[in-house]
Amino acid sequence: PRRIVMGHLNLSAVAEAESWDTKTSNDTHAVVGRLAAAVAERGHDRMAGAEGDRLVVLAAADVDVEQLVAQLRHDLAVALPSVRSWWGTSTPRHDPLALDAAFDEAEVSATIAGRLGVDRILRFDKLGVVRLLVGGTDAGQMGT
Repeated sequence: PRRIVMGHLNLSAVAEAESWDTKTSNDTHAVVGRLAAAVAERGHDRMAGAEGDRLVVLAAADVDVEQLVAQLRHDLAVALPSVRSWWGTSTPRHDPLALDAAFDEAEVSATIAGRLGVDRILRFDKLGVVRLLVGGTDAGQMGT
């Protein structure tokens, strides 16, 4: 079984606040890409990638997501001190064809973490009524 772990990064907000030029933006995205590659190199049980303001990890269901996210937050703080991140994870999936739904769950969880400003990873299966109170039950309703 696998799960999706997703981080939303405030790269766009920092870029605007700090008036990044194209080179700075490209360099920053390259740093995030290298952080994603480092995640994949740390263990054979995960793959990772970065796109836009998201860092996404496909990890074994039994991976310690708190430890994984703590390491990613540390790496981000060292490499990009002005960038903040909010994290969410999906429920474990046995069927690879269900990973698109897992992606949506991780997206919703990370979005809620960002809206609430929480510094811990939010697990989709533990959100319960919070999903409804914050603004929806799926990624489409969350405005992602």
